[in-house]
Amino acid sequence: MSFRNFQQLFDSVKGRPRQRAAIIWGEDDHTVEAAAAAWQGGSIEPVFIGPPGSVETRWKGLGLAGCPAVIPAATPEEAVAEAIRLVRLGQAGLIVKGLVETALVMGRLVRKENGLCRDGVLSHLTLMELPSYHKLLGLTDCALLTYPTQEQKKAAIRNALDFYRGVGQKEVKVAVLAAVEKENPKMPETVDAARLKEAGQRGEFPGGILEGPISYDLAVVREAAEIKGFRSPVAGDADLLVVPGIAAGNLLVKALSYSAGGTTAAVVLGAAVPIVIPSRSSPVRSKVTAIRLAAAMASGGKERS
Repeated sequence: MSFRNFQQLFDSVKGRPRQRAAIIWGEDDHTVEAAAAAWQGGSIEPVFIGPPGSVETRWKGLGLAGCPAVIPAATPEEAVAEAIRLVRLGQAGLIVKGLVETALVMGRLVRKENGLCRDGVLSHLTLMELPSYHKLLGLTDCALLTYPTQEQKKAAIRNALDFYRGVGQKEVKVAVLAAVEKENPKMPETVDAARLKEAGQRGEFPGGILEGPISYDLAVVREAAEIKGFRSPVAGDADLLVVPGIAAGNLLVKALSYSAGGTTAAVVLGAAVPIVIPSRSSPVRSKVTAIRLAAAMASGGKERS
């Protein structure tokens, strides 16, 4: 089944074990508040890595009893190294970025010697709850893969399907977006979309039903597909949109967020554990939701194996 909204998804994974979250340099108010909310929701056991003292003060300032685990680190670089160590030892099920540059965190996590990247391709999955759509809508990749090759798009789709399996969704309708519905060699994204659909028909994406090339309106509005005579199980009912590149993805996410009332949360996939890299200015609600999504995926490891 698909999920109507974030709450339905979280309700469906109630009872799963909490995941230990390695929180890198997360002593700022927003990160502590988000981690506390995810902890209260039963999703995580936070482990803060950074300067001791400030986390405890902020935690108690929220009126919470006790104190979360804190591993001292003198610099953000040390904090990232400790998070990697915890993951490699099996002592952390997800990583959360706090008040530190994304480039620093990702640059160190992707180093081959750390062994955290399974196949060399990390991708970014955004989930959106939209007032105008009947279920959660995923988009990939809107933040990491700038001009993805066909092989990188394959990896991003596989990573996303891995996420959906982790949260208990067995069938995912995937729309590979383009401006038109016919393959056109002058529009490379349509060629990629057609090849990806063929790969799906060969069984290369278990759990995924791929359609493409397909335009945005046909992917999410059934009536539009009917008017144009476009028949597909994905039309008007897409779970996941695969964008042609980062510019299209970034514009689409921001348009849906700021002009269509969308609520977003995002996770980085393809590593040994899910990674949450929210913008430092992201609202607390978005950070909480992203952390809980990552924990839900991590706790569904048996579903993915």
